[in-house]
Amino acid sequence: MFKKMMSLTIIALVLSVVSPAAHSAEISIPITGPDGRVYDGILYLPNATIPVPIVVMIPGTDGVDQRHSFYRTRLLPLGIGTYSLDIKSGVFTSSRNRPPVKHFLPVVVETLRALRKRPEIDGNRIAIMGWSFGGAVALRLVQRRYTDELLNSGEGAFAAYAGIYGGCARRDYLLLDVPILVIMGTADTITNPEKCERFATLYPRALYPKIRVIFLEGAHHGFDKEGVDKNRRGRIMRWDAEAAAISLDRVTKFFKKHLKMGN
Repeated sequence: MFKKMMSLTIIALVLSVVSPAAHSAEISIPITGPDGRVYDGILYLPNATIPVPIVVMIPGTDGVDQRHSFYRTRLLPLGIGTYSLDIKSGVFTSSRNRPPVKHFLPVVVETLRALRKRPEIDGNRIAIMGWSFGGAVALRLVQRRYTDELLNSGEGAFAAYAGIYGGCARRDYLLLDVPILVIMGTADTITNPEKCERFATLYPRALYPKIRVIFLEGAHHGFDKEGVDKNRRGRIMRWDAEAAAISLDRVTKFFKKHLKMGN
């Protein structure tokens, strides 16, 4: 009973309404990819002294949705801005005609370059997170083979990486020496949690303190997308308030720590 009460308390705290004062501005910043296609994106700035750190958010196949605001409303009060990059509109409509992960890597790198030029943003404190397909995009850039290919010497990669049910890197790829957070539901039927179990075994926290893999017991894909409950031939997406609250808390603490926001 005590554990259940504590869980409900945590959910109530992390899902509480954040004061509008935490948010100061929304700025449209389109990104032109290497192929000439223009991708829309919105920068959300906190009420804080500029330049500020930010988290670039990469959506999954469903596109930009309530998951962005779910995490944004916790980051803004900490003085951390967010940038939601719309990789879907005008590009694909479903997983059937969606380009592969590698197609979006140059777009995300170009986004990093563009945001580093903005006076409102601290170019050394730009992190990235993504959900599902977007998580796979974000975490692919943790692999040194892709960053070496896409970033010029001295440019530097993202300051920290988080993937929410986006899978895990293969064992034979060298990873950047940067903070990495992976969150998976153990009941995920869309992104195989076994790959992340193997990844966690290969990169135990005791030896790799910058890498953290968190498993949420019984949580399905889309556990942090409020209201979703789909089952398509066994591929389940289901909101889980308790799992969402834990994920929100862990993601917030992760970026607060690694974007050097103090205590």
